[in-house]
Amino acid sequence: MELKKKWAYAAIGSLVITLVVSGCIFLGVHTEASKEVTKLTWQRTGGFGGLNEELVIEPDGSASYRSNRFGDLELVLTEVELKGLLSLLESESFFTLDRSYVAKPNVADYFNYRLTVQSTSGAKTVEWVDGWASEETIPSVLGELQLYIQAIVEGIHQDMDVSGEADERAVKIAIDFVVQAPTFKYDGISDTLEVIDVKILESFPVQYVVTITFDSRHAGYGDRTGQVLAQVITPHTEVVKVVDDEVVSAILDNQWDELRQEPVPIPTPQAQIICPQDGSPYVWSPIGSRSENFNWRCLRDGYTWTQTYPEEVYQKWKKAFLEPVFVRDYTIFYLQDIGYEDMPDPFSSNWAGGRVTPPGIVGAETYEYSVGEFVVITKYPVVLPENTKYDITIERREKVVWHGQLLQRQFTSPPSPTAFLMDFEAAVGFARDPKGPYRWMAFSGFQHVGDFHLEPFKTDEVQGNLLWWMGNDSLYEAEYPSGRILGEVERILGLNDTESYYVWKITILDPGKGGFFYIDARNGEGLIVIPYKGKGTIPNPTPPTPTPTLHTGMDIMLIAIVIGCMLIAVAFYLGLRRRIS
Repeated sequence: MELKKKWAYAAIGSLVITLVVSGCIFLGVHTEASKEVTKLTWQRTGGFGGLNEELVIEPDGSASYRSNRFGDLELVLTEVELKGLLSLLESESFFTLDRSYVAKPNVADYFNYRLTVQSTSGAKTVEWVDGWASEETIPSVLGELQLYIQAIVEGIHQDMDVSGEADERAVKIAIDFVVQAPTFKYDGISDTLEVIDVKILESFPVQYVVTITFDSRHAGYGDRTGQVLAQVITPHTEVVKVVDDEVVSAILDNQWDELRQEPVPIPTPQAQIICPQDGSPYVWSPIGSRSENFNWRCLRDGYTWTQTYPEEVYQKWKKAFLEPVFVRDYTIFYLQDIGYEDMPDPFSSNWAGGRVTPPGIVGAETYEYSVGEFVVITKYPVVLPENTKYDITIERREKVVWHGQLLQRQFTSPPSPTAFLMDFEAAVGFARDPKGPYRWMAFSGFQHVGDFHLEPFKTDEVQGNLLWWMGNDSLYEAEYPSGRILGEVERILGLNDTESYYVWKITILDPGKGGFFYIDARNGEGLIVIPYKGKGTIPNPTPPTPTPTLHTGMDIMLIAIVIGCMLIAVAFYLGLRRRIS
């Protein structure tokens, strides 16, 4: 009888402990799983022009956007956008981030970001800066969230037609300035005024460079009242720069400053570096070597000389903007000088062609010239002159003879693409099984610039495009296996990667694993994952699995609940035993 009583105690006690502990574990797990995001607030401030914008997203997908520069908008996120964003917040990775990631000393013009996520378990705020300006590496989960949210913001800008309205406004401001300025106002002929070019520099705030031509009835500039003037129709070209709806520069015929109403300073002869023998501007110095700015060579006729020019003069020569025709001839002279014998004559009178930039493309230019069997294609981004990298391709009978880049008077040429390019299948393997950490996670933005023209490589669930990274934020479409460079298609901003090389963009369509994977085509290293749909429906990738840890708030709470329940169960068992006894 006594033995049966002991067995009864043991059975009842075990049952009670099992039920209570199981219920407590379920309660703890349910508490963890039921944590829901109730509001998300993203802010971006700073930059060169003092941007201030905010995006607030509610759990039902409704959102409000506010900006001191672009205006306000109420919107509703698509189901895919909302689910993709919330999926990145489901893990504990975001909630265990440090509170802030500050900028390095002595950096400026960067953006500050602030993200506040409110959930049923409290609120979490993280502040950070652009990856290039950060004192420490921005965590990958934060980089993915930043990229995802900025993609939504870019879509908002497109919906608001921010760029189109700003372009038209800048042109109108430039025209109004020219018409009201003293030169045109004195004797300009209204019927001759024409806008011939508009360039948008890749900067913030955006800089618009508007080129306007017109004729005057007399020679000279400014208000010429009381002057004796030649009565002759005089053509003019005025380049007006507009920033933040204000004219900051207006140069007429490269001779007259219409904003300051004074002549443009004439450079002294020493301000130019030309061949001392024939005055040719096609001169070259071995940049990057010990002989830079000392040994000089005229590429046109092979004449050499030694001279160290003043640093100000040398840097001005090195960083100057080069017209596409000059780039064409300069490249051909350079190639002839290093041993390319079968090249066209730069001074041939039979050259044909010019600007071929597709309509609607901003921020990049393409020029194409042909003579005989040769075609020379020059592409470059519209950026500050010292950052302009010219991408040059020379073809003969539709085959690439030479391809390379010119940046600050230094030529570089990639090795033969077939010497190192991995194929599509190999790139897919690296996308599915990434090699090392992603190198490009310190980006600050992503932009679609143009459409792909080549047919992508495809399987049932994957497609791929070969790209060429220019080292200046720009990705160009490339042909495999020739490596021929086509138009600019994308930009990944804020990277400090000045090297130029080929990249595979692998689009994986698997449910739950979809996204855009950028792979270094030389070695298979992962560059970046774009966690949102592009043009077309691409499922969003699942967020990275967080490293298990026992030190999060939820883990500690769960342990406390389990221990408390076990103590309650033991106390209940002992009380029950006394009662039965």
